[in-house]
Amino acid sequence: MSPTRTFALWILVSVSSATAFAADTKTTPSYQAAEKLLNMMSMDKLTQQSTTNMVDAMLGRLPPKAQNREALQAFFKKYVGWAALKDDFIQIYVEAFSEKELQDLIAFYKTPTGQKAITVVPSLMQKGAQIGQSRVQKHLPELLKTLGLKK
Repeated sequence: MSPTRTFALWILVSVSSATAFAADTKTTPSYQAAEKLLNMMSMDKLTQQSTTNMVDAMLGRLPPKAQNREALQAFFKKYVGWAALKDDFIQIYVEAFSEKELQDLIAFYKTPTGQKAITVVPSLMQKGAQIGQSRVQKHLPELLKTLGLKK
């Protein structure tokens, strides 16, 4: 068998194995629990809001000629929208939490406090990010001096 055919066969087997592994993974209790948890947390809506925030932030920094909201939204949806990230997010949760811990989180998010956390935590994270950004901006001259970019 030629090296080219051997390589092509290797690629085919690798892709098939990865696809089969991904399909098997989706049937595990941990995967299903992580998927349920992320659905309960409305990650699709949070991701959409995050994408909108990224687009809004970029629009203000782009030259007028490049300020195309629809194109930016389509790009971000394609690469960092929920459909693009869902399996990766689930895998992150499966790696971080045991099945029991995922079930515990699901139970928590069913409570009134858990439901409140779903709606409040994203805005708290945004406020925290704004505080951090403000502090960095306030001390930017010091950072630039530290990096040797300003005297």
